[in-house]
Amino acid sequence: MRHWLTRKFLAYVDRKRGARSQIRISTDESGINLKLSGGQLSVIPWERIKRIVACKRDLYSHDMICVLIEEDGKGVFELCEDMPGFAELTEKIPVRLPSAKPYADWFMEVAFPAFNPSPTRIFTRE
Repeated sequence: MRHWLTRKFLAYVDRKRGARSQIRISTDESGINLKLSGGQLSVIPWERIKRIVACKRDLYSHDMICVLIEEDGKGVFELCEDMPGFAELTEKIPVRLPSAKPYADWFMEVAFPAFNPSPTRIFTRE
C-alpha cells in the first residue's frame, strides 16, 4: 500500500494534468486556436505573436516540454506537450512564421539536460 503522502502528491499531479489536457490546440491560416472543454475559444493570430520560447517543466518524476507564446498586448500563453494538438502546433509554427526554428532544431536544446528548464528562443518578431 502506498504511503498517504505519495497518494496525495499523485492526486495533485493528476488534477494539474487533467486541467491542462482540457485545452485543445489547433491551427489554421488565422492563428492558433485554443478551445476549452466548456466550449470557449481563444485565438492567437499569427501576426500578433511577438515571441515564442520553448522550455521544460520539472514535474518531479519527468519533464514536460512547453512553449510560451507572447501575444502583442495580451500577455503570454503556456502550451504544453500533454495538450491535444501540441504536435501539430510544433509543425505549423515554422510554416506560419518562416523565421521560427523548426522543432527538430530546438527539441534537443530543450530536452537535455533533464530537469533543467533550458529556455530556448524559437521565434522573435523583428
